[in-house]
Amino acid sequence: MGKSYIIKFQPASDSQIKVFRAMAFEKGLENKLIEELIEFYKIANEYHHDSTFGFHSCDDIILFEWWSDRELWLSQMHMDTIRWKDGKFCLGDAGSSSYSKDYVFDSLSDLI
Repeated sequence: MGKSYIIKFQPASDSQIKVFRAMAFEKGLENKLIEELIEFYKIANEYHHDSTFGFHSCDDIILFEWWSDRELWLSQMHMDTIRWKDGKFCLGDAGSSSYSKDYVFDSLSDLI
C-alpha cells in the first residue's frame, strides 16, 4: 500500500482576510475575484506541501508582485506557479503564465 498523507489546512484569520481585502481593493481587483479568493483563504491559507503545490498567505504582498503585468501570483512550488491573469487561473512557470491552454481555468477550484 502506498504512502498516505494527511493534509491539514489552516484558514486565514479575520484580520488576514481584512488585509487581503484592503490590498485587493487598493489594486482594483473585481469583487467576484476577491470573494472567490476569500472563500479559498477561509479554508486554506499559506498552504505548502513538498509533493504538491503551495499557496502564499492572503496577507502577503508577494501576491501582487506581478501586478504591473495585471497578474496575481497565488502560488509557487518547485518550478510551477499558479497565477490569475486575464480573468483566468493558470498553471505555468516563471517564464509563462500557463504551460498551454489546457492549463487555464475559469475558477481556482477548477484548477485545483
